[in-house]
Amino acid sequence: MRKLLPLLLIAAVMGACSPEYQTTSQREIDLLTKGASFAMPKVKLPSFPSRTYNVLSYGADKTGVALSTEAFQKAIDECSAAGGGTVIIPEGIYTTGPITLQSNVRLYTEKNSFIMFSHDLDLYEIYDEWFEGIPTKYRYHRLWYVQW
Repeated sequence: MRKLLPLLLIAAVMGACSPEYQTTSQREIDLLTKGASFAMPKVKLPSFPSRTYNVLSYGADKTGVALSTEAFQKAIDECSAAGGGTVIIPEGIYTTGPITLQSNVRLYTEKNSFIMFSHDLDLYEIYDEWFEGIPTKYRYHRLWYVQW
């Protein structure tokens, strides 16, 4: 149950993010956290300003052929600069390189939207890291697929 509780909590909060599909109440989140076997801070339902930014308006390619990194980042940055809101990713396939998320910005993927990070390793910076006591170079790249 201890391992399952954080997963249930994440699922509850994610389900609560969209007012259109809100399935979780603050009371349900409180009940989940109350039963934790460790001290846990109060988790509040997230809320975002009603402004929306559609990545297609910033030039995103919903076929997945061209990189949409710039369009995603522009939408996120403009949303953040305006004080927050929702960046909408409509139905489609999107290929992107690394993006930087901002505070008070919700990424909202519509049904049948699919985000895939590019396989082009040159898009990802190389970092100095330590692995088992040995200095090494590390290129942060994960094949991350998001589908809701």
